[in-house]
Amino acid sequence: MKKILYVVLLLSIMQQLNATILVSNITNATPFPSAVSDGDWLADSFTTDAQSYTLNNVKLDMDATTGGGNFVVSIFDDNTGEPGSLLTNGTLSGETNPNLDQVYTYITTAAFNLAANTTYWVVAAETLNTNFFFWSATFDTTESGDGAIGDVGKFSSNQGVSWNDNTILQRFSVDVTAVPEPSDYAAIFGICAIVITFYLRRRKN
Repeated sequence: MKKILYVVLLLSIMQQLNATILVSNITNATPFPSAVSDGDWLADSFTTDAQSYTLNNVKLDMDATTGGGNFVVSIFDDNTGEPGSLLTNGTLSGETNPNLDQVYTYITTAAFNLAANTTYWVVAAETLNTNFFFWSATFDTTESGDGAIGDVGKFSSNQGVSWNDNTILQRFSVDVTAVPEPSDYAAIFGICAIVITFYLRRRKN
């Protein structure tokens, strides 16, 4: 019986380490297109909960457009309620011409950690100022997940030099993996040791 309890506890701890959606508004009602073009950048913030995470990917709901290329999604830090600076490894990899009406996934290409209780910004840009894209938007401020999406989006008409409040929110989701606490590692190793000891004793007997 004890062996079963140990295994259940171990599985519970391991489940906490699996990938999960930190926060999402990607299915919010009444979407409509919002343009990223000609130096016009869009940004929305998300805030982590009391857990630290490794960022896996960000998904953006895009609307159909003629596109053309040079679409870039990045993670910026927060500067008193607006996007601050591009973070190290913050440029995500994904479709540079998201011109179809669908959800696109932008992944990290190197380790990227999200601190607990910290605000970050998802920034979408068109880098050559020659093409345009539609990032789906909504007026619905609700979200799902343990994190939070800011109630005020931002837009820039000068490639991120300055930012203005946006009355709409872009539709996106943030996928993460929890960073284990030291106590989690200790529990995992302790339970494994107990289970192995229990197994060896059973074999000996």
